[in-house]
Amino acid sequence: MPDTWIQEAINYWKICNIGLTDGADLNSITSLEKQINIKLPEDFIEFYQVVNGFKDLDMNNNMFSIWPIEKIKEEYTAGGNNKFIGFSDYLIFSHTVGFLKNSYGVFNDFDFEKPVLNTFKEFINFINSPLDDTSIPK
Repeated sequence: MPDTWIQEAINYWKICNIGLTDGADLNSITSLEKQINIKLPEDFIEFYQVVNGFKDLDMNNNMFSIWPIEKIKEEYTAGGNNKFIGFSDYLIFSHTVGFLKNSYGVFNDFDFEKPVLNTFKEFINFINSPLDDTSIPK
């Protein structure tokens, strides 16, 4: 049974008719870690074992898409910045959200000075919250 925060997110996304992909096996996640040379946070690993991103890069009501592992690999390889690992985009690639190697937290791709959120779990809760212009991390 997934942790409560994961199940709550899944339930919300199902109500919103967001397509979800089945969870990734641990080998796929480990392969991602080796390819991008990072130890991913435990909450990210736990989540991806249950949900491997949004199906067909679907977006939630707040215009965020969570990428499957293959998309993470693809964007990391094509991105040209080997320190940033994107796992989500906002407003159809207006900007990317992800991890920064050797840093704690979740970052926007345009500001590596400080994280916008501390954990992946906080990110999931944030993207499912009602947003207004003042709550969008900059």
